[in-house]
Amino acid sequence: MASNFVEEAHRLLEFYYPFEISTTISLDEKIMHMMDWTVKVHDILVASKISRIQYIDAVHHSLLKGHVKLRAGVWTFLNNLAESGIPCLIFSAGVGNIVEEILVQEKLYEMYGTYEFGQILYENIDSRIRTLLPPTVHTVSNRMKFTGPTLEGVIIGFDDLIFHVYNKQATSILDSPFLKENGWEERHNVLLLGDSLGNTPHNIVLATVTFRFSHYCLCLPLPRTTVRRFEYD
Repeated sequence: MASNFVEEAHRLLEFYYPFEISTTISLDEKIMHMMDWTVKVHDILVASKISRIQYIDAVHHSLLKGHVKLRAGVWTFLNNLAESGIPCLIFSAGVGNIVEEILVQEKLYEMYGTYEFGQILYENIDSRIRTLLPPTVHTVSNRMKFTGPTLEGVIIGFDDLIFHVYNKQATSILDSPFLKENGWEERHNVLLLGDSLGNTPHNIVLATVTFRFSHYCLCLPLPRTTVRRFEYD
């Protein structure tokens, strides 16, 4: 990725992240800042004119360098859910294309035992999500749009629906095929795994697993709908 994109993204992080973790400003103010942050990051991504092959290579480089890594046991967890017919919704305020690419390349690593994939890295771009990931896994996130379906396709924008850390709730995706196909209205217990209490939906939650990567999770109140919360580093 262009160095000016990385520099600008870091500048935005330094400015907006304190608003995300603040314990003194209102939720309405947080939402306003998170929307501004998300839109500005999307704008600089579009301005960078990143192509499909560039973000695939960027994910690959990050995995090789150890900058990105799934937690141990992720594939056992996802496979067990699939075998039990339990849907798994990955709800991200990041970029869905990149989230899915990380999952795909980690699955390829599990299959081949190496990150040196060769040409396999660029094969079946449009179908490998469906063929490599369990059918019960579904991603809802901000999604890049490209000039065409090829590896050389360049980003031209994002889907209209924008997600940030404080609007990742079921009400945001009530028309999603995922919810309808998995009988959302008949499911009353949810296991929520996340790294921010902003992730907690206004639904019935059986248990919340909070992965602590910063100090602020410890000073926020538990949601009323949560029966029990577990914390992991």
